[in-house]
Amino acid sequence: MLSTIVRAVAATTTSLTTRDRVKSDLKITGTAEDAYIDEAIARVSALICSYLKVPMADDGSRTLASEDLVQTFRFRHHDHHRESLVLARKPVTAVAYVKINDVEIDQDDYELIGRSGILYRLRFGHPSHWPCRGKVEVRSTAGWLLPNDTGQSTLPSDIEGVAVDLIKAAREARTRDPMVKSVAVVDVDQVDYWVGNIGQGPFPPDIEAKLEAYRYRSL
Repeated sequence: MLSTIVRAVAATTTSLTTRDRVKSDLKITGTAEDAYIDEAIARVSALICSYLKVPMADDGSRTLASEDLVQTFRFRHHDHHRESLVLARKPVTAVAYVKINDVEIDQDDYELIGRSGILYRLRFGHPSHWPCRGKVEVRSTAGWLLPNDTGQSTLPSDIEGVAVDLIKAAREARTRDPMVKSVAVVDVDQVDYWVGNIGQGPFPPDIEAKLEAYRYRSL
């Protein structure tokens, strides 16, 4: 089975946090670092999407933000009968239509599990199978409202918290001497830094633990 993803209505923002939130956490009151913070938010947002393995749309974009997507599943002759289809993004908050070979089916003929993005085929209220040949086209709204969106954000606080923590760590790293490997002072607490920076290497374990529940899995 092949699948394509087209953005019918793209997200208005892809930033996983806001400049005001970052400045508040860092206790920054001026505007001197605004440009740096904006760039860091964009970079961290893209990095988190990459780490979570968010599926790309056909134009190469990927985001956790709510978007209207048209996903087309094309079945081949050797595909087995399927009771369910896994939509590309989650959570799925609405389904505009489902078409089988360009014919729209009734809402009673499918069931959506929005949190996991799974679409089940029904016939007369009972589980059935999607066709093993032809195509199925689904237009849906999937993703979260982000902090910069109009309306209340639905993005999990863990994800926004990770974005803020990564920006704070990157900002602190700007002032460190990159040639210093370690410092030990007798009778003074030892401080160890996470080795790595935004865009290089794995996240530290505590960050990975917070994101683990939101990673996309290969099926």
